[in-house]
Parts: sequence; structure tokens; C-alpha cells
Amino acid sequence: MTVRATFFDTPQRTAPDVLDAQSTHVHAAPLVVAMLEGVASPAALLNPDREIIAANSRLAHLAGAGRAQLAGRRIGEVLGCVHALEQPNGCGTTEACAMCGAAQALRESRLLQKPATHECRIRRDDGEQGEVAFSADVNCAPLDVDGVRAIMVVLHDTSDAERRRVLERMFFHDALNAAGGLQGLLDAWPDLAPEEAATLAPMASRLASHLVEELQAHRDLVAAEAGTLPVQRVQVRPAAVLDDIRHLYAQHEVAEGKTLVAEVFAAAPAMNTDPMLLRRVLGNLVKNALEATARGQQVTLRHVCTGPRAIFTIHNPSVMPQAARLQVFQRGYSTRGSGRGLGTYGARLLAERYLDGTLRFGSNAATGTVFVLDLPMDA
Repeated sequence: MTVRATFFDTPQRTAPDVLDAQSTHVHAAPLVVAMLEGVASPAALLNPDREIIAANSRLAHLAGAGRAQLAGRRIGEVLGCVHALEQPNGCGTTEACAMCGAAQALRESRLLQKPATHECRIRRDDGEQGEVAFSADVNCAPLDVDGVRAIMVVLHDTSDAERRRVLERMFFHDALNAAGGLQGLLDAWPDLAPEEAATLAPMASRLASHLVEELQAHRDLVAAEAGTLPVQRVQVRPAAVLDDIRHLYAQHEVAEGKTLVAEVFAAAPAMNTDPMLLRRVLGNLVKNALEATARGQQVTLRHVCTGPRAIFTIHNPSVMPQAARLQVFQRGYSTRGSGRGLGTYGARLLAERYLDGTLRFGSNAATGTVFVLDLPMDA
């Protein structure tokens, strides 16, 4: 990882004695403190270096800390943003911060000295639960507290609304498209000649399979986010899983004009995992790879056993834009339009929270895009 003073906003931090003076000054203004506490959402006052000098109880509760512990820290740092500490100068200075709605709103409000609002999606490290998705509308406004310049930040939590919006979008777009196509075929079926019916029967079967796939994906992701998805580990041969994935997606509409290759090693030892969840993760990744691949190109699915680990890779020759690379695992983000993005988000959620593995990726002009699923052989 490249280390810089900043990739986005100003890197400097306020000296501790100055920070204490700013905080004392603000807390000496009872109207300001009462206004902050009266906000019905998590809120804080930040100094010009984006550090907290006052916070309400709702922000402290969200951060899981006392208000005194928030002083001097930045918003991403108190929320546990997974990117906040990637650079030595903290929140606002990492590569990912350039795509962060909170960082954008803060910078805009400070530079233009006027209110600014942006949508923000944060991947939070929530301790026992691991990574959780947090979405908010971030409202920022400059404020002068008796000569001390500050920025008021209010986080309107939209996580539940976005979750519903994304899941509804999946139903309305993917599931209804499949159901509509299937209904169209069935409506025409009585008028088809026998040879036409025989030709279209495989298409009807694919549409029905696609509909079932979308409904199962919705069910699994709702349960996964709620922490109620059952895990049933059995002995599974990776070669059989890869062969299933290849057969399923080689006939999928997203594979039209493309080649899907599964490098299957029949002698690979069995692993102890949940076969349904493994297929769901690999299926999401293969589908995304096929969608990103141009006609005439190839997607390759591989498996390698390295001692106690089973490594699966999904390669396609396309290169992700920088904006996509920085947001690829966020719930709701997609290069395919608003409300999409369950593929990589869902795959990572299942892989890391339920299969005890990791999911990472790399993308560049020399190698294309490769997702790497790393799982234990004996979970």
C-alpha cells in the first residue's frame, strides 16, 4: 500500500492543548451544547481539522464509547470505518476517502463555507459481528461558536432504508425479469409447433432456474444480515462444486457469447464446508465476472489446495475503474445502476461471516480482475 500524507483532504491534526481549548470553549456555550444534544440523530461539532470537539449522546452510543473518548478523533475513526487508519493521518486522507460521502460533505462545507449533504456508505468493524454496513445521509454546516470555527455534522442513518431498497430492487429487476420471460414463453406455448416447443424448452428451464436462483439469493442475504443463516458443514469435493457452477452459468443469459472455463482437479481432497453457501459465493462472483466480460472473452474459475487452505480464484480480463475498486464490497454499490450491488457484498458477507474465510481481489491492466476466495479445508 502506498503511504502518503493524504490522498484527499488535509492531513494535519490539531495540537492536544489547542484541541482542549476548542472543546472547553464550545462546551461553555450552553445553547450550542443543548442544540447538539437535541438533534435526533448522531451529531458532532468538528474543528477545522475535522476532529471532534463536542458530540451528542447518540453519536457516542453509535460509536460504543463515552463522549470524552470521542474528542480529537474524526468521524470515520469513531465509527470504525475499515479504511480510516489505512494512512498515518487517519480519516479523510486515504484513497477510499475520495469516494466517501462523509469526507466529501465535510470538505465541501469547509471550503465553500456553506451547508453540504452527501450519501455515505461505510464498512464498519463492529468487533464481535465483524464488518457491518452503515449508510447515512451526512449533513454538514459551518458554525461559529463565539469566534471558534466549527463544522456541525449530523448522520441520518439510512441503513435499513437502503437495505430494503436494494433488496426490492433485486426483486423488481432480476426476479421479475426472469418471471416475465418465463410467463411470456408459457403464454405462447399452446400455439407452438412440437419442434418449436422442443427448441424453447431449455430456455424455459433456464428462466425458471434463474428465478429460483434470485429468490434463494434474496432469502440467504436477508438471513445472513440478520445473523440467522444456518451453516451445515459436510465433506465437499471442490471439483464437484466447480463443475456445478460451470454447468449452471455456462447456460446463463450473462454468459451469451462468452466462455466460462472451470479448471477442475478431480484428485483434490475434500474440504469441510457448507456446499450451498460455497456455491452461492462462487456463483455471485462468477456471475459478476461474466457481466463484466465482453463477448468473445473468457472467465476462468480455478481451485488450488495449499495445505490447510482451499483457494478459489475467479478471473476475467476486464479492469475495474478506480472508483469501483474503492467501493466494490459496499452494500448497494454497483457499476450496473442504482440499487444493485448484492453480488460482491453478499459474497464477502457469506465468505467471511459464515464460511470462516476471506475474500479479496486485485485488478490491473496486466492481469485483469481476479477475486480470491480463501477458505479453511477443515472449518
